[in-house]
Amino acid sequence: AVWKETPEYTGFKYLSARSAAGKTPEQTAFRILTDKDHIYIGIRCREPLVSELKKQPRHDTANFWSMDHIEIFLAPGGKKEKYYQFAVSSQNLQWRMYYEEAGNTRPDPFGGMFESKVFCGKDFWSAEIRIPLTAFYMTPKTEWNTRWLVNVVRDRHTVWETSSWSPLSVGFHEPGSFRTLSGFPVKPQETDLRIRS
Repeated sequence: AVWKETPEYTGFKYLSARSAAGKTPEQTAFRILTDKDHIYIGIRCREPLVSELKKQPRHDTANFWSMDHIEIFLAPGGKKEKYYQFAVSSQNLQWRMYYEEAGNTRPDPFGGMFESKVFCGKDFWSAEIRIPLTAFYMTPKTEWNTRWLVNVVRDRHTVWETSSWSPLSVGFHEPGSFRTLSGFPVKPQETDLRIRS
């Protein structure tokens, strides 16, 4: 019931460089909830071709990018140079990455764990994602604030269709164009861990 009381974000559009004249993509909508330890994201993808969604074995992530999937981009410091990417496929396969300097620098292997569940309905598929604040360990408390850069994108492979909530041009990694949302939790002091040398 709490999802119904949470604002919904929709109005996804094609990337401008790949726009289909006069068309809008099959719509995607998402909602975000938070508590002191987690971020919860519920995403619903309209899909009239549910029966054609590509299926992969649960352990086989080699072909992740050729499957229908959604991607979530989050920058806890509100700075475009440092952001996280979490992806979930329609078969509930997962992928994640951290970027610095707009993707040119990945200082350490990133292993921020998160949970996801996927449901396929008659004409849609949906995902619920729970990301613990500990997954954002690359961002120190000194760079953290409650106003984040956020984007959700969708790659649809039943037909070729790429769409984004934020207005992007060529690709998904355009953090300078991500939208801003407020109300995220403060980073707990006990999770602010670093190796100094």
